[in-house]
Amino acid sequence: MFQQYLFRVGLKGKGLREWVRMVHGIRTRLWAKHLLDHGDELGQFLPSFLSEEERLRVGLRLQILVSKLVFSSGTSSVKFFNLSEGVGVHVLPLHFYSPVPQPSDLGNETFAFSWEGSPYLRLAPSEQLAVIRRISPLATELDLLVAAGKTAFQWYNRKFDSLDAALYYGLIRLFKPSKIVEVGSGYSTLVAQAALEANEVGSLTSVDPHPPEFLTAQQHPRIQLIPQ
Repeated sequence: MFQQYLFRVGLKGKGLREWVRMVHGIRTRLWAKHLLDHGDELGQFLPSFLSEEERLRVGLRLQILVSKLVFSSGTSSVKFFNLSEGVGVHVLPLHFYSPVPQPSDLGNETFAFSWEGSPYLRLAPSEQLAVIRRISPLATELDLLVAAGKTAFQWYNRKFDSLDAALYYGLIRLFKPSKIVEVGSGYSTLVAQAALEANEVGSLTSVDPHPPEFLTAQQHPRIQLIPQ
């Protein structure tokens, strides 16, 4: 009936869609304002009136809302994570590059495996400290390369920075590998490229279905991208 009335007064097609969007916008703003003003009260009031299943469903809906509100951009995600941590909650999006794996995707053998006694991993603190002492001066070398614009890598990139980048660069410079294989690509790839060029030997193959544009936009010496 209401839609027929709108057509009768000439509001149809694109005009009708814009009017509906405006009404939804007003309702959404009012609802959001109510949540901002009374969110704490709702959090204390609702649990006592909802069953466990209802509480779980409400929580899931709020999670979906959070994902659409704050995880649409990297800047918002970082700010929201820091604010959430301030109230004792860690919230992370689940996606291809998430630092936290999805346990349901991992088989039982993943949790049953133990590195103890493995010939591929030796936890020798004294030897690790010796390696760190040898690569420490190389962190300055990377900093000088960045300052001189001799590498596309930049500090404060929010992805692969500070200690991670310096350590990765130093390890490559020290051990001079002939072949590096990365699962995933990004700023770490730029760090590896800078180290390989300084070594004047070695290459890197990166397997990534979604390589960043700063890697695909131009050819990078010593780097092969496999987008799969």
